[in-house]
Amino acid sequence: MDEGYTRGSGFVRRSAAYGVQPRRVVALTGRLRRNLSTYSRIFEVVYFKAEVELGVQLDPAKFVCDFETALITAIQSNFPNTRLQGCFFHFCQAVVLQVGRLGLGNHYANNQELRKKVKMLMAISIFAGESSARGFPNLKCWGVALFDFFQREWLPATKISLWNVRGVVVRTNNHLDDWQNRMKKRARKHHLRFYRFLQLIIDE
Repeated sequence: MDEGYTRGSGFVRRSAAYGVQPRRVVALTGRLRRNLSTYSRIFEVVYFKAEVELGVQLDPAKFVCDFETALITAIQSNFPNTRLQGCFFHFCQAVVLQVGRLGLGNHYANNQELRKKVKMLMAISIFAGESSARGFPNLKCWGVALFDFFQREWLPATKISLWNVRGVVVRTNNHLDDWQNRMKKRARKHHLRFYRFLQLIIDE
């Protein structure tokens, strides 16, 4: 599941879910609020439609998603037996965004040593499980605020399995970003009329 184009009041202009089953691909796109009730309702509808209209019992083995709390909670509530995997690209993006939020943007751009440490911080996600946490203290000498944030946000034992991609084949949901960008280019404008949008989906 992937999202983008955030608007005010918690709206996401574009959000998409993408699923593959033997010979079946399901893509959902729309404008929604990023909260637990909205995500739960979407999963309820998709589950119902799959069962009633397609005769398919949804029991996904894994979800690859962004690190949004409401989405993660909705997935865990609606699909308790499903493994949750955070997107590696969005994990790295979150680290770089935090560099900017902490006012380290210029330092990051101009200091090769800090850039190297930040990249090493991102690379922790490919170490085996608990090794991720063990490798962390060696990096803490630069950008103390960033590493304090990382330790608080990403190193609790319950979160490591979410962002650790060691041995994971599909590490990112960027293929979904690619699909959305391709659709946007083909649409050639922001607000399509319904039937034009429908034809675009059919052609895809």
